[in-house]
Amino acid sequence: MTTPAKASRRSQRIRSTLVALVVLATVAAILGSCKGHAALSSSAVASEAPVASEEAVTETPAGSILLSLSGTGPRTSDEFHSSGTSVDVSYEYTCAQENNFTVNFYGTNGSPVLPDIVADEYGTTGAASTVENLNGVTGPFTVEVVSECDWTVKVSGTP
Repeated sequence: MTTPAKASRRSQRIRSTLVALVVLATVAAILGSCKGHAALSSSAVASEAPVASEEAVTETPAGSILLSLSGTGPRTSDEFHSSGTSVDVSYEYTCAQENNFTVNFYGTNGSPVLPDIVADEYGTTGAASTVENLNGVTGPFTVEVVSECDWTVKVSGTP
């Protein structure tokens, strides 16, 4: 008969194993996305550990700078394209006094195919980065900044 102490230790070992498999799958996915590195694919790891395959792994694109925009006041970028599944959008801003700062990401000639509010903040400074899923669209995309602050926005991904 199994004692409660033995059952608890067994449960802890199972949890530790599952956590290790999830970490291994994440590391394999990241290394697999780097060009020139031989690594296990996340699907190979997932086939050995069905529980870990249920975990969603979001990969941040490590590609080229597709858009670099800076300025003061409102502005809409020129159009750009990406052949990847997502792009990384980063921004920072500085205001002389508290003010609104908004960044919108649009797809297909400004239509609402990919509308997304990347940032909607109020303050004197801020910075962040987020992954924007492209939902199978390759562009054109634009970024709109609505603010009276000094700001910088960068979009990186696969050209």
